[in-house]
Amino acid sequence: MYRILLVDDDQNIVDGLGSIIKQNFENIFVISSACDGSDALNRLTEDYYHVIISDIRMPKLDGISLLELISKNQIPSVVIMLSGYDDYTYIRNALRLGAYDYLLKPVNIQNFVSMLRLLIPRLKDSSVKLQAEEVSCVRPETQGDYFDLPAKEPYYTKEDLGKELEHLSAGLLSMDEEGTKDKIQGIFSHLSQEAMAKEQFKQVFSAFLYTLMQKNTTLIPIIAGYKLSDNDLAAQIKNQPHISQLKQKMEQILQLYMEQLKKQQEKKEEYVVKKAQEYMEKHCSEQLLLSDIAAQFHLHPNYFSSLFKKQLDMTVRDYILQLRMTKAKELMKDSSLKLLDIALAVGYEDAAHFNRAFKNVTGVSPSMYRDGIKKQ
Repeated sequence: MYRILLVDDDQNIVDGLGSIIKQNFENIFVISSACDGSDALNRLTEDYYHVIISDIRMPKLDGISLLELISKNQIPSVVIMLSGYDDYTYIRNALRLGAYDYLLKPVNIQNFVSMLRLLIPRLKDSSVKLQAEEVSCVRPETQGDYFDLPAKEPYYTKEDLGKELEHLSAGLLSMDEEGTKDKIQGIFSHLSQEAMAKEQFKQVFSAFLYTLMQKNTTLIPIIAGYKLSDNDLAAQIKNQPHISQLKQKMEQILQLYMEQLKKQQEKKEEYVVKKAQEYMEKHCSEQLLLSDIAAQFHLHPNYFSSLFKKQLDMTVRDYILQLRMTKAKELMKDSSLKLLDIALAVGYEDAAHFNRAFKNVTGVSPSMYRDGIKKQ
């Protein structure tokens, strides 16, 4: 039987891969696991593993550093890298260092099984292990390595950070770009290992992301659309080795999310105005009040009025007037219709109000306009 080592700080990944291997390669592989690169190093001093499947980004020691040590010590294990990013810089480095191949998370089961089947004839037995002195030379990551930004008091506790992220989410959802940038700067300037553990920090930031989606469901397809890319904020929170890098990434990604949110909002606004135009055209023979039109779309009249003006560069009142006069001109072509009938058909209660409105818009009275049609 062949020995296989699964290395990932996400236990769900380890359990999932282990389950796939057991189901498809019963009595072929003996499975072991390590929770990070440092744990994997210790296991490599004890046993030889025919296959090593390792995450690229992990605490204490990343997958690339682990691969470097395996390559340097000429351990003939077949190494397959796992990555939550379609990041060709990491992948290229892994392949350059002798990785057999890489798999993107979430792992495609069929591809994974096919890869292992192709590997089995190539696996070699060996007694080569990693030397203990090699492991002792590797400096594992510490809390201080992670909190690499200068921090000023008061240092944020887990509760403080949660409150500040509430303010950040409000700014982001209102698409306040400058306010969001300032808030990120402020948050990261008060983060210290003295007040919060690294894992607590990551938990609060991950919760912030899911709270964002709960507050505005429009963000769900935006965030989901960047899954497994360099703009996947959840993966960046989990995998960035230093908060300085996370801060930089967070600024870029939240800016991108805001831009996408604005585009979706604009599409929504265009849709509402288009539907409002259709509603007004259909009901122009009736009394059209701003409050009634806004209520059709569950919007406040003032907001709807502002939205309409922004989209069409005219007020709702002017649009209704223009709509009614255009329809009145069409109806005047039918000589059998009386002016009072036309007035009622376009939403006026009497001919006098209609005459006044028509003359204000066209410069001539309805009867003079109709005479001009007859002469043509």
